[in-house]
Amino acid sequence: MESSVGIIANPASGKDIRRIVAYGSVFDNQEKINILVRVFCGLEAFSVKTIFALGDPFGLVVQAYEKSKVRIKLVLSDFPLDNSAKDSLAAARWMRQAGVSCIITLGGDGTNRVVAKGCEDTPILPLSTGTNNVFPRMTEGTLAGIAAAALSVSSDWKWSGLDAGGEMGIRKTRCLDIYKNQTKVDLGLIDAVVYEDLFRGSGAIWDPAKIRSVILAELHPSVIGAAAIANSVECPDQHRQSGVWIEVGGENNIVMVPFAPGLILPIPIKAVHWLSVGDSVPLVGLPATLALDGERDLFIRNDDHYEVRISDQGPRVVQVERVLEIARQNHFFYSQKQGGTGKVIP
Repeated sequence: MESSVGIIANPASGKDIRRIVAYGSVFDNQEKINILVRVFCGLEAFSVKTIFALGDPFGLVVQAYEKSKVRIKLVLSDFPLDNSAKDSLAAARWMRQAGVSCIITLGGDGTNRVVAKGCEDTPILPLSTGTNNVFPRMTEGTLAGIAAAALSVSSDWKWSGLDAGGEMGIRKTRCLDIYKNQTKVDLGLIDAVVYEDLFRGSGAIWDPAKIRSVILAELHPSVIGAAAIANSVECPDQHRQSGVWIEVGGENNIVMVPFAPGLILPIPIKAVHWLSVGDSVPLVGLPATLALDGERDLFIRNDDHYEVRISDQGPRVVQVERVLEIARQNHFFYSQKQGGTGKVIP
């Protein structure tokens, strides 16, 4: 199959209310275009043939493609746009069916959560352009393009297997499966927050006084936001790889949490429960909003029975640094003009 990569760039990421209530930086669309230009350059230099991309009202991908002057074939989505998260979901499904080697995303946790619903086993290479990002990372676009190219043109390499050092190029992640009245209705990549508010408002979580509990699929050191609450409580060694359910409230056990960029707040901890894969947290009779990965999406009514379950069937994620190391070991960077083939040289 011809080497191909998918790209989903969210023009709305990096612009929410946390620029007003905290000190979050604005990720404007011009910077996203510049990142895409560098991604395209990395893809072309290492012989990727086709880019499948989600079209968007701002034309981010098209502008970047024209600016980069690359000669890779660009295939834009041709389905009608809803100008909502549904577009990213449809694009992920379309790219998976097209057989791309991975999907490069430009967005935050919310963008990647939607993509994860549609990509199935297709790996995600997430580039951070959101706010309190946990799932995507700040990775230079050039390197992201090269890593995606390595996956695309060298599919015979063992990207997902463990090497002697216990590392892998593609990592299977955990997630949170959300059930309503015993039917799975959604998923979260990072956290589920019970928020005392029955209105969606801006969507983002910005008032910690309204948080009643936080559930995480796994711990994430060095993060900002609701997920950072878990990094502020004591964690026994045997639970370093566990999920956790933290009940917020009371007057004792106050911890200081980096809740938003430049905003460090005291948050009271009522109880901490460590969770394993398969464990569930019931949410019954709680008039509240359930926020997934920082976005208030689900509303819990008095007669609803919600359940959050820890799953080990999260999306597969490209580990850029490890992929580049595997590529180096396999002489991927040798120029074909010098006799290099991207394969191991005898």
